[in-house]
Parts: sequence; structure tokens; C-alpha cells
Amino acid sequence: MQNWIHVETQKIFSNLGEIKRANPNTSFPPGPVKPDFLKNLGYEVIDTGTRPLPSSDLKIVKIDQAKQREDKTWYVTYKEVNRHSTTKHPDGSILKTKAQQDKDYLENIKMIKLGGIRDQRNSLLSQADLEISKGLDNEEDVMPWRKYRKALREMMDNLKDPDKVVWPQPPK
Repeated sequence: MQNWIHVETQKIFSNLGEIKRANPNTSFPPGPVKPDFLKNLGYEVIDTGTRPLPSSDLKIVKIDQAKQREDKTWYVTYKEVNRHSTTKHPDGSILKTKAQQDKDYLENIKMIKLGGIRDQRNSLLSQADLEISKGLDNEEDVMPWRKYRKALREMMDNLKDPDKVVWPQPPK
């Protein structure tokens, strides 16, 4: 995907629809728009490179500014900023502090991760139930599978950090 910069305003556009909305009085040709047409409107291709990853869940990476190289090509620089900031009511009173928003956000992420772990665990429980059922039908020892199933059921009780899951190992 190609990004464009309006050289005069230094506003960056990520698609043709955005450029068309910014130029409501311009008649665009049907079909694909050629780069020369956009250059005549004051746009240049801009290299957005690869957006860096934020250092934590409480940060986001935004475009900082557009710069022009010596060869006259454009590129962007990025900056890391806080995901949240204190929000205030129009009367000036604080609605929610940054710390409260950060805490709520991290708790939501944790709940989403726990939901994914629970779904995966439930799938493993179904597989264990099937193995126990097959073992009983074949008159095999199913105790290892029952212990595994019990460990799966109890694992959520002991789980404090969804990024540090210790999965019980299924019987061989």
C-alpha cells in the first residue's frame, strides 16, 4: 500500500479515498489514479517504513513528522506516546485519571487473554474426555488421563499471570 503526503500541509494520506475527501472540488479520473495526477495536486509518495512496536501495552506508536531526504523523497519518523491521558469534564473536574485508565485497560487485556486460555483449556478438556471414553471402551487404564483432566480443570484457579501459563502435560 502506498502512502501520500500533501507537501504544502504535510498531512499524510493512507488511501485514495482520504485524498478524494480532502479535495471535494476536484474531479478524479475513473479507475486507477496515476501518480502524476496526484503530484499535480501537490502530493508525493511518502515512505512510512515499518512502524516500530510499542515498548509496553500502555504505549502506542504514532507518526511524529514527515521529513524530506536529500534526494527529495519523503519519509516519516515515529514517536512513542502514552496510550491514555487524564480525561476531564468541561467544568474541569477529572473524569478518569491516566492511572485509572491504564489499570482498566490492563485488566481488560488480562481478561481477554484469560478467555483465550480458558478456550484452549476447554478444547484440551474435550480431548481428554474423549481419550477417557475410548480408554474405558477398550478397558485400558484411564487414571493418567483423569489426572491430566483434573490438572486442566484446576489450572485456572492457580493462574495469576496469563503471560506465564504452565500447561499440564498429557499422558503419553
